[in-house]
Amino acid sequence: MLEKRLSLRTDFLITGLNGVGAVLGIFVVSGYLARSLGLDALGEYLLVRRTVTASLGVLLFGLNVALPALLAKNDDLGFGDSAVAIYMLGTIPLILLIGFVANSGFFTTPITFSRILFIVGFSLLTLAYALYRGHLNMVGANLLQFVAGTLVSMVAAYLATSVEQLLFMIGLGMTLISGVAFYRRNRGIRWERFSGRETATLLKFGLVRVPGLLFQFFLLAGAPLLALTYLSLTDQAFLNAGISLVRSFLMVVGPLGIVLLPRVSSSMAGGSKARLRSNLILLVKATLYYTAVIGLAMSNLSGEIFVLWLGTVTETGVSASKLLLLSVPFFVLCAVLRSPIDAGSWRGYNSLIYGVGVSTMIGIFYSVIRSEPDPLIAAAWAFLGGHIVAGAASLFVGKKLFDLKIFSLRYLLSIIIALLTVLILFTLNPFTGISKLFISFGSVFFLCLIHFSLSKEQWTVQLRDVLRGKPLE
Repeated sequence: MLEKRLSLRTDFLITGLNGVGAVLGIFVVSGYLARSLGLDALGEYLLVRRTVTASLGVLLFGLNVALPALLAKNDDLGFGDSAVAIYMLGTIPLILLIGFVANSGFFTTPITFSRILFIVGFSLLTLAYALYRGHLNMVGANLLQFVAGTLVSMVAAYLATSVEQLLFMIGLGMTLISGVAFYRRNRGIRWERFSGRETATLLKFGLVRVPGLLFQFFLLAGAPLLALTYLSLTDQAFLNAGISLVRSFLMVVGPLGIVLLPRVSSSMAGGSKARLRSNLILLVKATLYYTAVIGLAMSNLSGEIFVLWLGTVTETGVSASKLLLLSVPFFVLCAVLRSPIDAGSWRGYNSLIYGVGVSTMIGIFYSVIRSEPDPLIAAAWAFLGGHIVAGAASLFVGKKLFDLKIFSLRYLLSIIIALLTVLILFTLNPFTGISKLFISFGSVFFLCLIHFSLSKEQWTVQLRDVLRGKPLE
């Protein structure tokens, strides 16, 4: 069962459930650490974890993207053995080099053995997960991530008496479990299967995507970093909270991107381009339509959401969050098309897409802050502008690679009418406070459900057929 290939719909559900489990696991670990070791220890652990997760693509030379994409095209080649060689001869020495440099006085905080082991374990878990993805074994991939990533962290948090001990136990558990899982799925490590050609192919495919992984991180974290010296702690909290609301959509589209990368790659290798094109058109139309409606609704309800969530909100915080939440459809568009674009071409198009988005974000921030006295608003405009450009660039590249024809006149009119309906609904809403939040959002959800159930547009008819049992293969 761990190596069985299932339908896209089943893989999506399994990956989504694992994502929810991972979020709950982080919540449980964070809560327990705050109570057992204190807030300073929790902050240190979260900082280490966030830094490592943000740098995994660089440490692995893009293997987290290259291995599943290339394995899906031809799993008979020795890509798994070549990935081990790159990991042993490239990733491990790079991690040790970083540790040596850090401990030579270049960093204010030394990197201990426990932290090095944590980095090794996390990178090996990511590599093993990529191997299972490449073989389209999402049950095994998600079970591995749940056991080595979530359960090990929870057990370690319960047993640890210090941050160093916590990182050591998590790193050791990840390393052992991921190593065994990789060895088993790869049918051992046999150097006679190792090929310089496959190794070069993996590096060529992966390295051009490394800048995109860095730019992708900055597109999310860039606005708070740019405004860091301008903002008070309260404004930083509102800015990061608003971005967290936008990122919450990854719980839905994140699993989709995980399962799409190897499947798109496999479809292109198998010559099913026409079917792939029609499926991607349906996917983009559905996500763009419904996220535009929901994003606009959340933008109008941002004040009520913050009051319910954080207990308080400032006028500037509401204004900034309105802008941030308008970026939802563009953020989702980037997330949905990222994996198909990676699978659809050897070129690192996502590096260009996210690079243009980051450049736009930086340009907008420093342009707006000269005329806008409030840096929180400037950061929000920068975040929105960067994602609009990145979303448009993703759609442009997707159209180039797959000939996606999205914006028919009827589809555009449908979106415009839906957005105007939402605006009218909020204008006529007589409620205030929490009542407004639940009644308005409930109304929007009901309208989306009515549209999905009764619309005669071709894409909604196709979407209903897919959800009734015709898998989007």
